[in-house]
Amino acid sequence: MTIGENKFQLALVHDKNGKPRGYAFIEYQHKESMSEGQHSL
Repeated sequence: MTIGENKFQLALVHDKNGKPRGYAFIEYQHKESMSEGQHSL
């Protein structure tokens, strides 16, 4: 699913052993896109 214009997206955060930690970081270009993304979850 794509919401708004993503400026940068990191899909998964891994630990030092290379295993996924189960979360990601998403940075949006516009605050409105961030709000739209939060409300769609």
